Amino acid sequence: MDEFGFRKTSYASSAVLKGFCDAAVVTDIGGESRISAVTNGLIAFKSTFGLVSRYGIPMSSSSLEQVAIVTKDVKQVAEVLNVIAGHDSRDSNSADIETKNYVNELGEAIKDLKIGYIEEFIEGNEYILDIAKKYQDMGASVSQCKLEFDKYLLATYYILSSAEASSNLARYDGIRYGHRTQNYKGLKDIYINSRGEGFGEEVKRRNIFGTYFLTDNNMEKYYNKANKVRTLIKRKLDELFKDFDILLIPAVNTNYDKVTENHPVYPYIEEKHTCIANLGGLPVISIPCGENKGFELIGRHYEESTVLNAAYAYKGGNE
Repeated sequence: MDEFGFRKTSYASSAVLKGFCDAAVVTDIGGESRISAVTNGLIAFKSTFGLVSRYGIPMSSSSLEQVAIVTKDVKQVAEVLNVIAGHDSRDSNSADIETKNYVNELGEAIKDLKIGYIEEFIEGNEYILDIAKKYQDMGASVSQCKLEFDKYLLATYYILSSAEASSNLARYDGIRYGHRTQNYKGLKDIYINSRGEGFGEEVKRRNIFGTYFLTDNNMEKYYNKANKVRTLIKRKLDELFKDFDILLIPAVNTNYDKVTENHPVYPYIEEKHTCIANLGGLPVISIPCGENKGFELIGRHYEESTVLNAAYAYKGGNE
């Protein structure tokens, strides 16, 4: 298992699927927990950035990484969220706001709900139109919208997540934190061998990428520009939420432009759609809707109840 959760959350999904536990709490950086959940026929939910404390998590991506809940049904998500949501003075990013009883919010009618499905995400994922039609049949208002920045999502996400990982994981040097090698002759060997032995393949890869993005020559070229693009994406999302209560998108990207699972870039396009919620710090739930298919419902900041209720309505409200 990769020790900092990069795309390795299938263990939590397997534990829930096999009945070892009713719910699992995992970290989510770009949607990996949601992808793993829907491909296993489970539900995963990530709240608004700051609603759930991250105290105690060995942080790899400060602005993206959040706590996610994996369960078999929506009501269980609400039950767990009731327990873990709330202000924590030990987390500087924890939001000091009043939480709700999310279970009691379930079951409300969605006839006044406004849902928008993003046009750029439909090609190769036409099953989303069937989901939109089902919500329309339930009385919701459903229409198409445009994101406009879709082609920059993955690049923005990987630049920022890698740069933050490189910075945050620098502390694991074999001296202060983390694994310490037994194979060394001097201080330099401790640093090199401890990190070489202790980090998994994906962590090493992100460290290398992030260090490259943060060098003097590349800071403005990559990292600073990625932050600017992220701001544009967040502004566009805010604009969309003036017209819509929920955004409907695919959870699993089935349009790979003929890239097979054996292709080296395959793992890096899995999060093409899911990373948008992390970039925006928005509440999101993923729901399976067929073999290796799933969709996501994204809501406004701190409107977890709206997202959970829309998911509950889709599942029939009989869980």
